[in-house]
Amino acid sequence: MSFSARLLMCFSLVLGVAVMPAFVSAPVSAQSCPNLIVDGGFETGGNWVLGPNPVTPQYVTFTKHSGNQSLMLGITSGANVQSFSSARQTVTIPATASQATLTFWFYAMASSPATTDYMEVALLDASGAILTKPWYSHNDSRLWNQMGFDLTPWRGQTVQLYFNVYNDGAGGTAAMFLDDVSLTACSGGVTIVPTGGITLVPTGTPTPTATPTPTQGTSTSYFIYAAILLVLGVLIIFILRPRKK
Repeated sequence: MSFSARLLMCFSLVLGVAVMPAFVSAPVSAQSCPNLIVDGGFETGGNWVLGPNPVTPQYVTFTKHSGNQSLMLGITSGANVQSFSSARQTVTIPATASQATLTFWFYAMASSPATTDYMEVALLDASGAILTKPWYSHNDSRLWNQMGFDLTPWRGQTVQLYFNVYNDGAGGTAAMFLDDVSLTACSGGVTIVPTGGITLVPTGTPTPTATPTPTQGTSTSYFIYAAILLVLGVLIIFILRPRKK
């Protein structure tokens, strides 16, 4: 092989390695997802505004999803009266959030006969007007279930997160235990967007799963790139070495 042909081969190798970084995964920025809800586990009290009349929600310890307490809304015993049993908290969803997601766990009860009783979650504006009502149900699952909803369309707004159980005072009664409420506002990185409501059926006590730790880059790919450069250098030395006549 002539010297010019060997030189052209070396140029091709160098060019191939030069464009390789375009195919190496770019660094992934870390994602920050703070929880905007204060005392979402109802452990301390005082951060939720509880409806006063005539069935005020109660902090209870005998039924909870995690921690020591949950919030009981509605009627579990006593007189069946027409009532709204509600809890709300005001939050501001950052305009810079790439994804805002509401999740909560609930344990629902609805005794027979069924009437117009219901349980719901709504998003209200600062004046109390309804922005959206992602969940409305007459539920008697008597299991801890999780719901999740995408609230990204309301980023940049100050809203009220409103939970309520309505009893019409006739027939059966409805109640709900609420726990582990979270409204995360993520920025940076990659987000997973819930499609509508997500219902996860639990198995009593949930088993915690490991949470992946976001990384700042793909260092492994660059180690591979450095190794390829080393191999390339050896090849160039081999190709351009003087040949014996």
